[in-house]
Amino acid sequence: MAPKNKAEVVESKTPAEFFSEHQSICGFDNPGRSLYTTVRELVENALDAAESIEVLPDVSITIEELTEEELNELRGMESRERVDVGLFHKASGGRKKYGGGGGAAVATDKHDNDLKPDEKQLQVSAPVALPPKKKERGTSYYRVTCEDNGCGMAHDRIPDMLGRVLSSSKYGVRQTRGKFGLGSKMALIWSKKSTGLPIEVRSAHSTETSRAPGYVSRCILDIDIYRNEPAVKLHEKVANPQQWRGTRIDVVVEGNWSTYKTHIMTYFQQLAIITPYAKMDFTFRALSNAAREVVTQYARRSEQMPSPAQEVKHHPSSVNHLIIQQLLKRTKAKSLLVFLSAELACVNRPLALRIVKELGSGFTEDMGPDKMDANKTIRLTSMLKSVSIFKPPDGSCLSPAGEYNLRLGIMKELHPDYVATVSEQAAAFEGHPFIVEAGVSLGGQAVKDGINVYRFANRIPLLFEAGNDVVTQVANRRIHWQSYKIDPKRDRVGVFVSIVSTKIPFKGTGKEYIGDDTEEIRKCVKNALQRCCKQLKQHLLTRNAARDVRERKKNLLRYTPDVARAIAVVLNGINKRKRMVQGELVEEDDGGGRGKQPQRPKDAKQLKLYVEMERKWAAAAGGGSSSLLGLLGEAEDLATFDKLLRARLESAIEKVDLESALEAAAIDRGKGGPASKESLFIAPLRAGTHFTTPLVNSVCSIRFFSSAMVVYK
Repeated sequence: MAPKNKAEVVESKTPAEFFSEHQSICGFDNPGRSLYTTVRELVENALDAAESIEVLPDVSITIEELTEEELNELRGMESRERVDVGLFHKASGGRKKYGGGGGAAVATDKHDNDLKPDEKQLQVSAPVALPPKKKERGTSYYRVTCEDNGCGMAHDRIPDMLGRVLSSSKYGVRQTRGKFGLGSKMALIWSKKSTGLPIEVRSAHSTETSRAPGYVSRCILDIDIYRNEPAVKLHEKVANPQQWRGTRIDVVVEGNWSTYKTHIMTYFQQLAIITPYAKMDFTFRALSNAAREVVTQYARRSEQMPSPAQEVKHHPSSVNHLIIQQLLKRTKAKSLLVFLSAELACVNRPLALRIVKELGSGFTEDMGPDKMDANKTIRLTSMLKSVSIFKPPDGSCLSPAGEYNLRLGIMKELHPDYVATVSEQAAAFEGHPFIVEAGVSLGGQAVKDGINVYRFANRIPLLFEAGNDVVTQVANRRIHWQSYKIDPKRDRVGVFVSIVSTKIPFKGTGKEYIGDDTEEIRKCVKNALQRCCKQLKQHLLTRNAARDVRERKKNLLRYTPDVARAIAVVLNGINKRKRMVQGELVEEDDGGGRGKQPQRPKDAKQLKLYVEMERKWAAAAGGGSSSLLGLLGEAEDLATFDKLLRARLESAIEKVDLESALEAAAIDRGKGGPASKESLFIAPLRAGTHFTTPLVNSVCSIRFFSSAMVVYK
C-alpha cells in the first residue's frame, strides 16, 4: 500500500543558511575557486580599509599548505590510526582496492584467498597506519592570512561585520568594490563547511592617521548559519605597544592551489595594474616541496591615490516603487515639497513645486510623507520616471583609477612598446553615473599574439566569463583594428577597460562580466578604445616608415657586393678595350723570337670614338678627381677596384639614409610632431627688444636680448 502524501510544510531559511547551500552564487563553486575567492575577498576588503582613510595600501597575503596532522591540531583533535581497514577498501577480483574515499591499498596475494573468513577478519583488524584520506587531485587545506594597514574594525562591530550575512557598511548609492555583504562571511562559511574551524581576527581601529590605536582587538569568530548570528569564541582587547593600525585575518579552508595558481597570480598582476599605488606582498608556502613555493612582491610605483568615492542621493530616473516607499519611511522631511528636494538628486525647490502641481488633485506641497498611500506612491514614481528635464547624475561622486595610474600600471607590469590611455567624460545609464577609462598597448611581456582583454569593474579585475563581456564584444567585433595600422592576429595587443559606477550592471550572480546590452556603456567603451587607437596610429605610421627605411637599406646593402662586382667588371672591360685601341697593350710572344710587341693602334674611326667618349665623361663629371675618367682608370686592377666600389656604394647608401631621416624629421617638425622645436623664452618687460644671432647646436638654439649687458668683476 502506497504511503499517504504528507502535508507540505512551509519553512524559512536565514540568509546564512541559504548561501551556505548555494555557495556557487558567491564564487565558491569548488575547492580551487573557493580558495581564489577567499583570497580575492580578503584583499579587496584590505584595499577598501586603507583607501577609506586615504592611506597608501600595504597588503600582505600568505597561503600556507597544511597537513592532516596540523589541521587536526588546530581542531583540537587527536590523529589516530585506522583499525578496521576493510571499511576503506573495496574487494574486487580477490584483491582489495581503495575507492575514491579510501586510504592506502593493502597488498594481497593468492595466499589471502585461502584464508578462512575469521582469519581474514583477524588479519584486517590489526592496527595499520594509513595516509590521509585521498581527495580530489591537488585538493588540500590552506591557512590564508591577510594583513593590511587600513582603518581596522571597531571592537564592538567585529562580530556583526564578519559573522552576520548581508550586514555591510557599503549599502547606499556609492561606488564600492563590494555591496552584497557576502565576501568575508562566505569565507567563514566555507571554512566552517570544509574544515570546521572559526576565523581569527586581530584589528586595531583608528580613523585618524596621526593617532595610533590604544589597543588591539582579538576575536575568534564562528557563525550560526541557522540564526544568521555570529558565534563568538573569544573577544578581548590586548595591548598595542607597537602602535600598529590595521587588520589581520586568519582563515583555514579547503582549496586546490595547483589548479587555481594561475588565476590567483593573474588576479594579483591585474590588481597591480589598476592599483599601482598599492604595495602587495604574496607568499605561498608549500607542504613538502620547497620548489613549489612562491614569493612575489608588487611594488608601489605611484603615490597618487584616487579620491574616495562619495555617497549620493538617488537620481529620479533610477528610483522604483520600493525605493520611494523606503525613502518615504526614512525621511525626516515634513512636507512632500521638502522630501522631493532633499531626498532626490538633481531636484531643486522650484522643480519640486512644478512636479507637485503636475501630480494634480490629492497632492499638495504641504502634505506629509506619511500621508502617501500605495496609489499615491505609484503615481509619484511614474511621474518621476516620466519627467525628462532632470540633469544627468554627476560623476564627481565616482573614484576612477585615473589615466595616470592606469598608464603607469600597464607600463609597470607588462612593459609594452607603445601604450595609449584615455578617460571618458562621465555618462549615465538608468540614473546611475559611470566613467570609462581605457588603454591600448602594443607588445610587452607575457602578452600573447592577438587581442588580450583586461577588464576591471570598480577597480576589481574580472577574470571569468569574459566571452560575453561588453569589453570583449567591442574589442573583437566593433573595432576595425586594420584601419589603425594594427594587426589583430599578429600584433600583441593589450586592451584595458576600467568601468566605475554607483551600480555596475553585472550579468549573473557571480559578478564576473558586464552585459553587452547596455547601450550607453557599450558606446563609451567603443569611443574610448577608438581614441586610444588614434593615438597609437601616428606612432605606428612612424614605426612602419622607419621599418620600411630599414628594410630598404637592408636590401640595398644585401645586393651591394653583386652590384659592385658587376660594375667593376664592366668598367674593367671598357678600360681594357680602350687601351687596346690606343696601342697601350702588348701582344703576346708568337714564338718567332720577337718577344712581346706592342699592339698596333686600331683604325682611326674607333680611336676617334673613344676620344669623344672621354670628352663627354669629363664634361659630365666636371673635371673633378672623382670623374668617370678617374673611375675608369681605377678599374684597371679588378680586385682592388671591386673593394673600393663596394665601400663607395655603402657610403652612398648611408648618406641617402641620413638624408631621408632628416627629411622625415623636417616633415615631423612641420606637423608639430615630437621632433618639433618650440620657442621657450622669458618675455622682456620693454617692447621693441631685439635678439642677437642665435647660437645653434643639434639640441637647441639660444638667443640673447641685444640690450642685455654682462658685467665682469
